[in-house]
Amino acid sequence: ANFCSVYSIFIGKQEPDSKFRCHGSWFQNRDPSSTQHDRGQVMNISDMKISTKLLVGFGTLLLLIMMMGFISLAKLGSVETALVELTEQRMPRAAKLNNIKMQVYEIGMALRNIVIMTDASLIKQQEDRIGALRGNIGEILGELKKEISSDKGKSALASMIDARGGYINGQLKYVEYVNSGESDEAKAYLLSTVRPAQ
Repeated sequence: ANFCSVYSIFIGKQEPDSKFRCHGSWFQNRDPSSTQHDRGQVMNISDMKISTKLLVGFGTLLLLIMMMGFISLAKLGSVETALVELTEQRMPRAAKLNNIKMQVYEIGMALRNIVIMTDASLIKQQEDRIGALRGNIGEILGELKKEISSDKGKSALASMIDARGGYINGQLKYVEYVNSGESDEAKAYLLSTVRPAQ
């Protein structure tokens, strides 16, 4: 017999709410049948069958996969929009801007050539080349002006057009120096004004 049973024999009868210490813990008189019933109501995952655990695990995994699929479908539209914007708008515009850059470089080369040439026909060819390149750049800028709709893009394009106007004025004055035979003044103006504005 344990301490609990001996103690019960000595006291003869326990009060409904009486408590006594047994094996280091506090116990209260309870109906054994009710205790067994309470134990049956507690569900422990360790008591589950392996097949049930597998079903719960695979079910949770399937639910997570379905959630990821729904999220991916929801994001697919925005990804497609960004891809279209990149391939049909940003990249063609970047190509046009790079084309402008290359033509501005060619203008700079032609401006340098005319000051070191002495043949009037060759100088005229370079001047015509400069005029054609300026026309190409103007057409590209016109296309960009129609395509760009954002405020930031419009502001950047307006700044580029303003800078181009000052560069063209410098070119014209430089060509006047060359055509009038003032080569020293033309060279000085090219280095001090035209090239920095390029």
